[in-house]
Parts: sequence; structure tokens; C-alpha cells
Amino acid sequence: MVLFNIENDERLVECKGCGGQTFLNLALYDRQHKNHFCDEDCFKEWAYENVELIVEFYQRMNVS
Repeated sequence: MVLFNIENDERLVECKGCGGQTFLNLALYDRQHKNHFCDEDCFKEWAYENVELIVEFYQRMNVS
């Protein structure tokens, strides 16, 4: 899962964590699942609620 900030884009996107809207240029983006997050707090809250998905992804990518 790679999170990054897209600069110079003021379109609105929906946060996968809280459901609110935030500017694309301020959002964190998960390229693997194509999700946007308002900020690191929203991402962490979503991750805690979806720990099975996080563990499955980590295991698939890093555990042999």
C-alpha cells in the first residue's frame, strides 16, 4: 500500500475513512485499492477497522 499526496489538484474526492470530501491535492491516496483519505488520522482509523484486509495484503506481499 503506497500513500502519497497529489500536488496542484483541487478537485474534491470522497474520503474512504470518514466519507467526507477533501481536496485531491490534500488527500492521501492508496494506489493499490484506489482509496482517498482526508489525512493520516482517517487512514489509521480505517486501517484499524479493516485490520484483516491490511494483514492479508501484508502477508501476500511480504510473507513467504
